[in-house]
Amino acid sequence: MVGGAGPGGGDRGRPAGRGSSVLLVVEVDGQVTGGIQYHEENDPMYRHAGIDIYLGSRFQGQGAGREAVALLARYLFEQRGHHRITIDPVAANDQAIRSIARWAAARSASCASTSAAATAISMTGC
Repeated sequence: MVGGAGPGGGDRGRPAGRGSSVLLVVEVDGQVTGGIQYHEENDPMYRHAGIDIYLGSRFQGQGAGREAVALLARYLFEQRGHHRITIDPVAANDQAIRSIARWAAARSASCASTSAAATAISMTGC
């Protein structure tokens, strides 16, 4: 992934973007395969982040989306201090839902033995 700041671009403050959303490019072997964006709610009572991702059809099912979500989520949890991330795939996109569910299950299992166990991943629209 490439972008101003965040995953792959260091953390020089908030990346350039429109409003509260930041768009990053997803690349595989130097080829643009899609995009991933995040938005943040910074009100202390409702603080969380959301992720949206899209990949070109010929790049789907190869793990690029799962890797991009993992990298961005790690950035949002560890660098931006979020404790909850929402990923809301289209309800009819079974492949995306399965991929995100596998990633979330692996993330939950790895957090179970740490203080990060309270981290939440919610998938709306499923």
